[in-house]
Amino acid sequence: MFIDGDFWHGWRFPAWKAKIPAFWQDKIEKNRQRDARSFAALRRHGWKVIRLWEHAVKVDAGAQVDRMCAALAER
Repeated sequence: MFIDGDFWHGWRFPAWKAKIPAFWQDKIEKNRQRDARSFAALRRHGWKVIRLWEHAVKVDAGAQVDRMCAALAER
């Protein structure tokens, strides 16, 4: 399970990418690429990857806990 920060992991990144300096654009793009590689590798090894976003946890942490529990129940 991953709880990703909206800024650092680029939630809806294409919508706001142009509003930040090139340094941060590059940093966040690399974070997103690394996340994709990591999640793919974990899935190949049989892991179930659950990604929660910072804003979703802040808005309704209970719903995110329910999501985690449902994913665990599936396994």
